[in-house]
Amino acid sequence: MDEREVRLQNAKILQIEMGANVMVEPYGSLDLQFRTEFIGMQRFKFVAVRMPLTRKILESLPMGRRLTVRFLHSGGQIYGFESAVTHIMVKPYSMLFMEYPNTVEVMSLRKHDRVNCYLPVTLYHDVDEYAGAIVDISSGGCMVHLQQM
Repeated sequence: MDEREVRLQNAKILQIEMGANVMVEPYGSLDLQFRTEFIGMQRFKFVAVRMPLTRKILESLPMGRRLTVRFLHSGGQIYGFESAVTHIMVKPYSMLFMEYPNTVEVMSLRKHDRVNCYLPVTLYHDVDEYAGAIVDISSGGCMVHLQQM
């Protein structure tokens, strides 16, 4: 198994989409990690996720509790950052607020970096012809979107 390079990046712009799945893990508590949904942020202030309402999780997340947060970015990269609980809200909606990170660790899941592009293509198979476009490309392959027939 090859080792993937992990790089640090400044978190000026946290690249996460609304509704993205995130994994939250309180430090030192693998049995308390939970999957939830990203619901918002205020740059340089806080990150907010949905809060699962279980007694075990609520009791294990006092203010200041250190957390590791990870999520998959659409470009085939795993992003992760360290933070701390700043506020928990249970009504009217359960939300967990945490510190906005200073840095983010990024690890690519792909062997080769991909580059977005738009290259029209025609694919021939037997007697059929399909129009489409290459939408990203790397030294290891490409992604082709074909028009519906």
